[in-house]
Amino acid sequence: MKSKIKESLSRTSWSNLPVKITVLVFWGLALFGSAIAVWMLSDLEHKLAESYEANSDRVAYQLDKYLHNNPPYSFSGLQTESDRLRKTLALRGIEIGIDQWVLISGETGSGLSVRLRELNITDVNKSKTPHHVAISIYFPSL
Repeated sequence: MKSKIKESLSRTSWSNLPVKITVLVFWGLALFGSAIAVWMLSDLEHKLAESYEANSDRVAYQLDKYLHNNPPYSFSGLQTESDRLRKTLALRGIEIGIDQWVLISGETGSGLSVRLRELNITDVNKSKTPHHVAISIYFPSL
């Protein structure tokens, strides 16, 4: 009877070895894969933030160019230009404030990441009074 118990125990310890090795390899690969995923996602977040900044600069440049090239600008023309920029650059929304007027294109509000740009325009509508243009560009949250 004792020999059968010893034989059974020795057979069990040998059969557990492949399972132990498999579990060890599995958890090692799971931890390594998780570390790689975290590293890649943090790099992606950095690239996305850079892209948001670059697109914000593009919007400000394009709107500045529009306001200078179309001196008697109209709000409908500015709305059309902001809609075009929003669709071209895949933005969630653009909010343009000129002096006391506010023009909104797309989705704005909380829950979105916002970048702010400001312009000072002096020769719009042939008046030499400076106009302050505040631009809020809305992106999906990081």
